[in-house]
Amino acid sequence: MLIEAVSRRYAKALFNASVSQKSQDTVERELEKVENTFDRDQRLYQIWASPRLFPETKKSFFKKIFPECSALVFRFMCILIDKKRENILLPCIREYRSMLLDFYNRVFVEIKTAVPISEEIQTQLKEVLSQKLAKQVGLILTLDPSLIGGMAIRVGDRVLDGSLKTKLQELKEELLRS
Repeated sequence: MLIEAVSRRYAKALFNASVSQKSQDTVERELEKVENTFDRDQRLYQIWASPRLFPETKKSFFKKIFPECSALVFRFMCILIDKKRENILLPCIREYRSMLLDFYNRVFVEIKTAVPISEEIQTQLKEVLSQKLAKQVGLILTLDPSLIGGMAIRVGDRVLDGSLKTKLQELKEELLRS
């Protein structure tokens, strides 16, 4: 919980600075590149997070790996290094991405279904969800044959589970109770 709160505060500072410079999309692309690089090569991330390296070594390491990053992102990384907060980099990136979606009034909705859904139904889902959420909706579609039928919809922390698997489980529990 503490990491979330701290990373939210750092991400908000970065986001506000990027908005004031009108570079929020550039910063997001740069952060995504950092995240992808660290995901692909765990050794690089271990070097980044290592408490044994001197701050100046880490800063030159970062500049060498990401020479094209903006001054704003580089300053942000330097602050993380100076404050010994390297471990919150990835949560900060997630928080920043969330703030950017809010800024553009967008949301991604994860929809799990047992079978693929048609383009027509996807369009209808987008329209209905956009009206209900008052945001532009992007769909993340996932197939999960264990659902048997229906769908499960996740919006942030909220889950609407209308799958046949869940309905059968609820019916089973109700029968066992009576």
